[in-house]
Amino acid sequence: MCGILLRSSDNEIEFTEFVAAMRRQDHRGPDDQRIIWRNSDGSVHECDVRQKSVVFDRGVRTVIGHSRLSILDLTSASNQPMLSDRNEYALAFNGCIYNYREIRSELEQVGVMCQSTGDTEVLFKALMYWGPDAIKKLNGMWAFVFYDISNDLIHMSRDEYGKKPLFYYKSKCDFIAASEFKSIFSVLNRSE
Repeated sequence: MCGILLRSSDNEIEFTEFVAAMRRQDHRGPDDQRIIWRNSDGSVHECDVRQKSVVFDRGVRTVIGHSRLSILDLTSASNQPMLSDRNEYALAFNGCIYNYREIRSELEQVGVMCQSTGDTEVLFKALMYWGPDAIKKLNGMWAFVFYDISNDLIHMSRDEYGKKPLFYYKSKCDFIAASEFKSIFSVLNRSE
């Protein structure tokens, strides 16, 4: 069980408020807590939330956070949000892809290599390679937020049975997605 929190807003996002909303899901993933954000100049940054000295630059409009419970790959290679080498894509994922070995093999046959041993990177590389059509290949239980940073597009999915929760809120100026309602409410109490 991991925790996901995403906020994309027309308003500037405040670091301490986002982290406070993320901490509402601490119980979902004690092994690692990270965020990535996109500055108004297009640059992408990431940090461990436990570093108290981090602050956003002015104008941050999109932030993704993840609280990790390590199950398949216990190394830091599967920490999230996962960020692509050229900062074009990011992924926050909760769940288990049962057929990740088969998908990994299919990716390797077309030259896409994975460094970790878990399902997160396989899902990430599949989404980068096949786009949203990668979802058709999945067998498992999942909820994820995939951010196409280059095109400023957010793709979300959860398994057809809803085994892994992913809730969202949309208004004129805000889009918030989270594994639990209380993180969404935490953001709303501070922003509206």
